[in-house]
Amino acid sequence: MRIWVFFLWIAMLRAPAAHAAVYCVNDQTGADGLSGLASGEDCGACAVDDSEAWKSLENVNHSAFRPGDRVCLRRGGVWNEQLTPPDSGSPDSPIVYDAYGAGPLPKIDAPDGSPNSVDTSGRSAVQFRHLDVTAETNGTTDSAALRVSGGSAVKIADSVLENALDISVNVIHVESSPGFEITGCQISGGNRGIFVTGASGFPGLIAENKIFDITSGLQQDWDGIRVLGESNANFAGLVIRGNEITGFKEDGIDLRAAAGVVAENNFIHDPAGDFASISGIKLGASSSTPARDNIIRRNFFRNIANGTNGFHEAVKVAQGPNQIVQNVIQGVYDAGVFISEGAAGIEVLDNVVIEARRGVVAENKASATVQGNVLNASEADLEVRQGSSVTGGRNVMMSDAGASVLDTAKYSGKDTDVSLPP
Repeated sequence: MRIWVFFLWIAMLRAPAAHAAVYCVNDQTGADGLSGLASGEDCGACAVDDSEAWKSLENVNHSAFRPGDRVCLRRGGVWNEQLTPPDSGSPDSPIVYDAYGAGPLPKIDAPDGSPNSVDTSGRSAVQFRHLDVTAETNGTTDSAALRVSGGSAVKIADSVLENALDISVNVIHVESSPGFEITGCQISGGNRGIFVTGASGFPGLIAENKIFDITSGLQQDWDGIRVLGESNANFAGLVIRGNEITGFKEDGIDLRAAAGVVAENNFIHDPAGDFASISGIKLGASSSTPARDNIIRRNFFRNIANGTNGFHEAVKVAQGPNQIVQNVIQGVYDAGVFISEGAAGIEVLDNVVIEARRGVVAENKASATVQGNVLNASEADLEVRQGSSVTGGRNVMMSDAGASVLDTAKYSGKDTDVSLPP
């Protein structure tokens, strides 16, 4: 008996694991009474044979899926329905929603009265790829193309997302969902391209996206990306990397109440509109939750100037400590880096600022270390005023303006002045 049990156990170990299922959804020829299944391991199976395809997302929303399953939407299809994934995957076997066939990306645009076109509703290990998700007909307040709330490890990649509603707020809304990833997407419309918020903070990745034309909606704060924490939320492990952000009205990246974020290798340029206050990246604002321990490094800012008045800065800092390191800033109406509101512990190191009115500014009792920067501004390469204190050194000041230390401000450090030929 024991020998029989032993060999049965060996046979079970050697038995092949069951393949995850592949489900097809075809808005033209599908029928919800069918099985939805295709024979294969990925969405290519639906391109070969989708004769059992479902028709509606409503049917998808009320089906049961297992980790590793694929739900495949026909390219060229349009669904005026909401997609609400009914089940979670596992860390090693996510449930994937993807496209099959040829033609435009499958489009999801929820009808009137639906709050979000795609809503993960606390699901975990769910992925979306190659989809066109739009919020343009579901006219409810605070609508989003994609809302990720709760759960973990939700990812969207290589997709197009737009919020064209006049009352819209966010294209993508992420709330308290650790391990989220938004990569390789085109994101436009709304008051904010991506809005990340949560009481305790959480890690995630926003990378290689193009975020543009953030100009619709009735509310203000037209930001490419905004991270808003609560109660000293720490977003350590949240990385914003390699994105192109343009056509925003107010801030390219707004970290007004965030801690522990790394923003690196982003290209932030050419805002839209003529607001009096425009920033490429903002650190801190009038908030009880400080922006602290963030790292802004190796970003390229260009043409942060739209209009001929107001305060336009590549990086605006109102709280600290924070680091601004190895960025290149070319073309800004006012200041390359603007430090104010008593911000302390600010490090501005090894940056290049050219074609600006002022290179680095510290005012209103700010405290900063400004070292190793190359500065070439028309009015002042470095300006310290209103009781601020700056420790300088190793800066290369290339304009005739040089450094300006006003009123009760303090500045110490040895820099190099370089006179450019006329």
